[in-house]
Amino acid sequence: MSVRRLAFALMLLLPALQACSGPAPVAAGASVSAPDASTAAPSPDAASSPAGTTAGVDVAPGDPHSACNLLTAADMSTFLGTAMVAVANDVTQDVSSCRYNPAGGRGPSAEFTVSRGDGAATLRAEKAMAGHDASADSAYQGIGDDAVVLGPAVTIRHGEDLLVFTLVGVGDGPGTVRKLFDTAKARM
Repeated sequence: MSVRRLAFALMLLLPALQACSGPAPVAAGASVSAPDASTAAPSPDAASSPAGTTAGVDVAPGDPHSACNLLTAADMSTFLGTAMVAVANDVTQDVSSCRYNPAGGRGPSAEFTVSRGDGAATLRAEKAMAGHDASADSAYQGIGDDAVVLGPAVTIRHGEDLLVFTLVGVGDGPGTVRKLFDTAKARM
């Protein structure tokens, strides 16, 4: 298995494990720092950060390789109905991830990962995994070239790229994923 595929597989599994464990309690008024941004509550001014800035992590505005630029905190706030703070986690040049936490500390959360290249092969491997329920995929067919659902993660193939959406606490999963996919695809 190539390093890129292994990194991508880990990116898929980590949000599922994090979703099962729930958020860690954080003292009120705690600020976000780049190293522990995934577990800390956002600072009070984080919700007013510019679209190209994540809580504690600068993202080059307009960089089409950054998941946080393909789907900004403002985009996610609109689609999830609550103010969100984006935290970048760019693993490699070909794999970029962005975690969206509620600015108020409670509410829905999301993660968006983009993996460039090897999309068809990786999606086939995901479908072959034990525990994959093919009937869950049907709600997402017609979004992108193909789709697979593994736990809370929805992987959409767009050409040779994969876009992975992990939504927690969101009512209309397929409708929200379609809107998020269409927004990201327009910026790729």
